[in-house]
Order: sequence, then C-alpha cells, then structure tokens
Amino acid sequence: MVPPRRLSMELKHLQNFVTIADKHSFTTAAEQCFISQSALSQQMKNLEQALEIKIFARQGRSFTLTPAGTLLYHRIKPLLLQIDDLFAHVQRVHHNQNFNLRLGLLSSMDKTEALNEALKRIIFYSAGCEVSFAYGTPDELYENFSNGIINAFISDSTRLGESETLGKFALFSPKLQCELPRALDVPYKGKNKRKLDVATINERQLEIYIITEVSQFNEERRQLTQLLGFTCPMHAVSSLSEGRRAVAQSTGAALIFDRSLMRGDNTTHTKLNRFTLTKNGQPLRRPLSLFVRKNIEPKIAIEELCAALRDIGTKQLKLDSKLLSALTATVTESDNTTSADFKSTPTPPTTDSVSSSYTHQKLIY
Repeated sequence: MVPPRRLSMELKHLQNFVTIADKHSFTTAAEQCFISQSALSQQMKNLEQALEIKIFARQGRSFTLTPAGTLLYHRIKPLLLQIDDLFAHVQRVHHNQNFNLRLGLLSSMDKTEALNEALKRIIFYSAGCEVSFAYGTPDELYENFSNGIINAFISDSTRLGESETLGKFALFSPKLQCELPRALDVPYKGKNKRKLDVATINERQLEIYIITEVSQFNEERRQLTQLLGFTCPMHAVSSLSEGRRAVAQSTGAALIFDRSLMRGDNTTHTKLNRFTLTKNGQPLRRPLSLFVRKNIEPKIAIEELCAALRDIGTKQLKLDSKLLSALTATVTESDNTTSADFKSTPTPPTTDSVSSSYTHQKLIY
C-alpha cells in the first residue's frame, strides 16, 4: 500500500523536478516554472520527504542527482509526457463530442453492421466525434466530398494528392488476395500463408473477377492491369460472395480483391483456395489514405482518428482492460438514468459486443 505522504505529492512538483534535471539549474528552472527559487527549493524538499529519499546530492550551490533521483527522472519524464498527451486528447474529445464525421468508404469495403458499429465506437472514444458512413467509388467519394456531403473519405492513395484544401494521411496498404478453385493446380510458395505469383495467372490466362461498381469497371481494370501487368480478361462483380460463386463454378477463373478496411469476412468458399498475390517475390499492395478537409471545424483529432482506422484495419480490436472497465461502468450508470436526462452514447467496444469474425482474427493479411 502506498503511504499517505506519497499520495500527497503534487503533479506539479514532479514536473518541476524534471525541469530542474533538464536545465541542471534551480535558477533557470524557477524562471521557466514561473515561481521563486526559494519556493522551488521548498517543493523539492517536500518531494524528498514524501518519497522518503534524497533525490539531490547538494555540494554548495551545485548539485547532482542521486542514483534514486536519476531513476526517478528517467521513469517519471515519459509518464509526464503521456499525461500531457492524455489531457490534450481528453480536451479534443470534449470539444468534438457534438461533431458528426461523415466518412466515405469504398464500395468494395465490408458493410456488415457489427463491423461498422465497432468502428463508430472506436472513433468516438479516440477522436470524440460521432460518425456516419457513405459508400461509393473513388470518383463518387471525391464528388461527394467536393459537394460537402461527406467531410472525409478513405480511398486509394495513388488517385489523389494533398492540396491546399485537402489533407492526405497514409493509413495502411492491404495485400492483394486471390482465390482460385481447389481443382485448379497451380505452383505456389508457403504452406499456411500461400503465395501465388501473378505470372502464373497470366500464363494460364485465367478469367479474372474484381469487386467494383459497373460504372467504375473500366477504371478499376486499368488500375489493376497497370499494377499486375495482366493481359487476362476481367469481369466485374458487386460483392465478395458473388465473385466467389462465379469462380467456384469455373475451372479457369480467379477472384482478386484486397483486404480493405473493415473487411471482416475471413472465411472462404469451401471449393476455393486463397493466396496472397506476389510479383517478383514481393506481396502486392494497394495503399489507402484518409482524405480530410484541412479547414474542418471543429478541428478533429486527425492523429487519433488515423490511429483508430489503422487499428481496426490491421489489428485485433482491443482496449486497455482498466479503461474498458471504466467505460463499461460509465455506460452502466448512464443506462440507469431517465430517458429525459440520458443522451445516447456509443457503447465502448468489447469482445462480447462485436462479432467473433474479427475480434479474434486479423482483418488485414
């Protein structure tokens, strides 16, 4: 148990201690901390009394840190920086709590309700804003963005660049996947994570299916042909399941797609094998970025928003257990209030409230 005297330490005393150690001077530190040198000296005496140790070895007007003081300095400095970041984050979340982020996602991205709800919760607790979704092709998303229908969108990084009004923030680069009929014998590398070179598909001249809107098929075909160097015939399908059905009914077809943001379906058709597409031994990727208006008001926490998108796009969904308990307790208390006093708040993500298809598995391979 922590002695009561240690609990009486003020955070400011620790911050001032770090300033003294950084500046190697009580005089300079006092000026920077906007207090008198005598008051600063008294604070350090109080800090030593609370810790019941000596943190300064004084030699006349000079001083050095004791071994205990050196340890305290190296351990407390990063913690104070984390506390500063936390306070700034909390303030941003507070200021953004009534802001609705209208986020555009690519039509090929998964639209399952559980996944979208999880993304809403993570964005709310990381960036502090509500979020609604709109789906479309890259051109449709940019048009809706230009018309003010959405104020941010996720798209292929290669299609747009940053401008005076448009901010571009890199997210992640999902690997391209290929699913083939099990009956089709093709040479590949790897055992559990199988890799297939695009040259094999070209040599076999397989029928290629890609997930895209019909109106965007020609552009998607051009992009994929340029990336893969394909000469194979291509066809458009509207969904992953439709593409799988088409390939499963053929002995010379392949479905190519990327594991885009929030694609929670990690299963595959029983008649198909999945491969990661490679070219010259390297996995093929399609980089994704977040595009957002630079003068968006209020200023949403872009770093936290990007971090949330990366987490749900590339990692398992997790929250710190202590934070999760605190958030769960808060929601429980809110549920007990009257409907007149209660403003609906997204429930923090838990492993029970989201589907197992992505709670226990990675979303991007």
